[in-house]
Amino acid sequence: MRQNSKSQCFSSLPEGYHEIYTLDLQKKPHFWIIQVLSIVLAVLCLVFSALFMAYHSTDNASFGWIKCLVLAVGCIIYMILHELVHGFFLRFFGSRTVSFGFVGWAAYTGCKDYFRKKPYLVVALAPLVIWGIVLAILCALVPADWKWVVLIIQLINVSGASGDIYTTWILSKMPKDMLSHDEGIAMKFYSASADAVSGLPKTGFKKENMSDEENVPDGITKNEEAPDEDNAPSEITAWMKAQWKFFVLLIAVLFALGCLAGYLNAMLGG
Repeated sequence: MRQNSKSQCFSSLPEGYHEIYTLDLQKKPHFWIIQVLSIVLAVLCLVFSALFMAYHSTDNASFGWIKCLVLAVGCIIYMILHELVHGFFLRFFGSRTVSFGFVGWAAYTGCKDYFRKKPYLVVALAPLVIWGIVLAILCALVPADWKWVVLIIQLINVSGASGDIYTTWILSKMPKDMLSHDEGIAMKFYSASADAVSGLPKTGFKKENMSDEENVPDGITKNEEAPDEDNAPSEITAWMKAQWKFFVLLIAVLFALGCLAGYLNAMLGG
C-alpha cells in the first residue's frame, strides 16, 4: 500500500475500514441542495457587487463587446484553473492518479486514492479561497469600468463552489479517522470507527456496514437502500432549517471577502 511520508494519502483502503457514506452530487437531495446553495450565494454576490459598484460610482462601466469577450474567455479559463487547483493539492498530498473530466456542463477532478479528513478539506476549499483572494486583488487593480468583469468571475467562483462548500459541510460530520475516495462527481467516505454518523441526508448511508439499528437513520432498516427520490423536498427544507449557523458563517465569510476587496481597492486602486 503506497502512502506519502505524512500518511495523508493511501493507494488502497486500510484494513478495518468500511464504507459509511456516499455523496453523489447528481442524486437527490444533494443535487437540489447544491443548486439552492448556489442561487443563495449568487444573490449575495450580486447584492455585494451592486453595492460595490455604486460605492465606487462607476457610471462609465460599459458593456462593450471586448469586455464581454474577455469575460467569456475569463470564465472558461477560471473553470480550468479551478479544477487544476483541486488537482494540484491532490498531488501535493500524495496522489498520482489524478484525473479530470466533464459530466454535462460540470467539470470535475478525481483520483483513485484515499485521503484523510484534513488534507481533503484543503483540497475541497483551496480553489474558492485562492481564486477568491486573487480576484479580490485583481478587482482592486483594474480600471473602474472593468471591475464588473472581475466581479462576475468572482460571482462564478463563489456560487460555482457550492458543491465544494457542501462537501466541506459533509466532511465536518465525518469521524476523525475518515478516509475519502473522490471519484469526481461521487465521493465515498470510509471509517474504522463504529460511531454513528448523524445529521446528513439519508441518501448515501450504507446500512450493511452499521453494527446495530441505532446507527441507522430513522425510518430505514439495515441492508435497505436510503430513499433518494421520494423525500427529497422535505429533506432539503429540513437541511436548510437545521443549518442556519452554516449560512450565517457563509455570509460572514463573504462579508469578510467583500471588506478585503474594498480595502485592497482603496489601497491599490487609489
